[in-house]
Amino acid sequence: KVSAMEGRIARLEGVLGDGELAALYPDVCTAMDVLDRKLSLLQPGAVQHVATQVSKLEEKLKKGGDGGAAAAVTAKLGKLLETVERWDSVALLLPSILARLKSLRAVHEGAASAVAGVEEVKSRQERVSKALREQQTALEEAKGTLRENVAVMLSNLQTVEARVQKLEAGKA
Repeated sequence: KVSAMEGRIARLEGVLGDGELAALYPDVCTAMDVLDRKLSLLQPGAVQHVATQVSKLEEKLKKGGDGGAAAAVTAKLGKLLETVERWDSVALLLPSILARLKSLRAVHEGAASAVAGVEEVKSRQERVSKALREQQTALEEAKGTLRENVAVMLSNLQTVEARVQKLEAGKA
């Protein structure tokens, strides 16, 4: 299971890129939250609203008459419009990136639960090993005690047999 999960994570990382997001965000959840907020700002309605406002401001500046200041503001507004248009195309990619990150979150959670399962198995294995060692020690002690008891019984039997022989010899 772990190797299969590692393979899935590697494939997801391959799909997501070479770790550019890892340098920007500490974890997948943070990346998803930030990207989700950015995506909501780049909805087509919001982008269209900004473009409309830029157009209105350009018209006001043209009517205003101050050529130098108007040109500077117009240049800034032009740059802003280019940025908005560039992010408009990026906004189309964000849903698929978020979907990938959400699937990666599920894989990450699965890996975390697998690691917890492995830790539990290790813990159980250690407890079983300890119990087996204790049972082995108890068995060895029981064998030693049984050997001692057999030796005492044999000695007692020999003593009893010697007495019986003496008594039989004395009667005869």
